[in-house]
Amino acid sequence: MGLVFIKQIIEDKYHQNPVFTLLVGILFISFIIDLGLCIVTGMDFFIQNLDEDQNGAFMDHFNSMMYSMDHAYDEWKVVYPSLITAFYGILGNWCLPYTTITGRGLGFDFRDTQIGMMILVAVIILTIYALKIFTRKVCEKTLSSQQISFLFFLVLVSTPMLYAIERGNSILICVAAVALFLLGYQSENKWIRYLSYVALGISVGTKITTVFFGFLVIKRRNWTDLAIALIIVAALFLLPFLYTGGSPDLLLSNILHHTTDDTERTLRTFLTYMIWLDVILPSSVVSLLTNVVTFATIALVGITVIFDKKMDFWMQLFIICGLVTVAIGLGIRYYYLIMLLPMAFFLASEKELTRRNAVFTVIFILMFVFAPSMEFTRSLPTIIGMAWILGASIKRLYREYSAKHRPADSEIS
Repeated sequence: MGLVFIKQIIEDKYHQNPVFTLLVGILFISFIIDLGLCIVTGMDFFIQNLDEDQNGAFMDHFNSMMYSMDHAYDEWKVVYPSLITAFYGILGNWCLPYTTITGRGLGFDFRDTQIGMMILVAVIILTIYALKIFTRKVCEKTLSSQQISFLFFLVLVSTPMLYAIERGNSILICVAAVALFLLGYQSENKWIRYLSYVALGISVGTKITTVFFGFLVIKRRNWTDLAIALIIVAALFLLPFLYTGGSPDLLLSNILHHTTDDTERTLRTFLTYMIWLDVILPSSVVSLLTNVVTFATIALVGITVIFDKKMDFWMQLFIICGLVTVAIGLGIRYYYLIMLLPMAFFLASEKELTRRNAVFTVIFILMFVFAPSMEFTRSLPTIIGMAWILGASIKRLYREYSAKHRPADSEIS
């Protein structure tokens, strides 16, 4: 009787919203299977699919505190923008008086302090809370509060979220800031819009690749707002150099020379997919082709987001997030946390299980499933999704352009 009742509930939910039911249903089944495997293997399954470095928990955060306190850009070759570097530097100086130096490394010593761990916990809680608010605001007109909570729970136990927390990586701050930007940049209240530009500036000052969300500001064609957004983002990006030292030129040099994708064929980003061409082409040609493809993708994303008025909003977010994860970013697992943004708008607007929606439902499942955690299970679906969206948009823009410039019948005659 109980199984029949559960089956009836699932069928009812599926008929009401097949996209949401399919997505969360598969994620939940996967979570139950993964939980069982973790119990059976004594958590080995969890470790193998997350991070095998047992001594590295939270060390992105604490190492950044160490690197950012002094000579961040010239001595430590930091590749993070000055805003997040200043934040970490301030935290490091706060914690230093309470830190016992052991010789293991200052980052590990910071991790052992009460104040250091309390600050990290506060950052994690605040950023997760901001993401929960974002998900609720976006989905509240389509999904019930119980459905939103269930969805967010599945995001919390996904690889991108768990890996971001386990590493203590600033991607949490970055995604939360972008989420707040998306909630406010179209507001009729100018002060809310301006605060959203501050959020965008924080995200760019944390992970520079999120600058591409500026395409959304350009799309609005409010040139006064665009100028204000540019000033705010530039100020938040440049002014912290007064505290950290260094310069944008030195930051760029560090990024170019000290940030590389995995040279192994791990299939994570454009670079690691195209590196296979070195079997038949010289490495210099492969490098040139990679740069051409990357810049062409950026240009296509900008053109389609700004000029395609018929592109769904979640699609705009998907291809911008694709730039962050596989085109410009390093394709690290926690980068895919940013895919929560298009997924929330996707679930808020799409209910019918069309062929397109079925494909993207599977793509989002692969983004947020805990296992398998292989690199290509996220990067390849991202590239496929970007190609699908960009291809349809380019065709649409071409048809519109051709229709506008088609000679009138009278002119032809």
